[in-house]
Amino acid sequence: SFCSALAANLLAANIDVLLERLDEAVSNTVKGVRYLKPLRATAERYYRRADLAVSEIDPEGRNLAVFLDALAPHQLASFRAWLQSNFDLDVEPRREGAQVVLLAKGPNDSGASNVADMGFGLSQVLPIAAQLWASSTPYMARTGSSKTSFIVIEQPELHLHPAFQAK
Repeated sequence: SFCSALAANLLAANIDVLLERLDEAVSNTVKGVRYLKPLRATAERYYRRADLAVSEIDPEGRNLAVFLDALAPHQLASFRAWLQSNFDLDVEPRREGAQVVLLAKGPNDSGASNVADMGFGLSQVLPIAAQLWASSTPYMARTGSSKTSFIVIEQPELHLHPAFQAK
């Protein structure tokens, strides 16, 4: 019929434009995938400060302290409030010379301690929490990284106490 021939000709005439747009959409989606490995990095006592701004959390969560240290004060305050609200935790990066110390305080703690001195599960959940917050925070999208399309977290429950698994 005339209509199906016209549709086929229009498709053939515009196939390059359609493929270009499809390629762009797939590329943007793939660039926006955030991935966290099943066994994330263990907490270190000190982290070396980066001279460059860190706008993404690496797949092992190894750069978490430097990522948090690079946040603007209002971003860090937003993250800390979100973490307190969702996980009943407080985390603060503290600069000590050329290094960063990551301090945390749980609901039953009297004061903040170095994350390296706390349970292994905390070092596993913090990169997940930070990635979830960063991916859902509008002003984080303007830091130069691609907009998050998917968050892939392998074995998020690994080494977590059942109460944290539920959260």
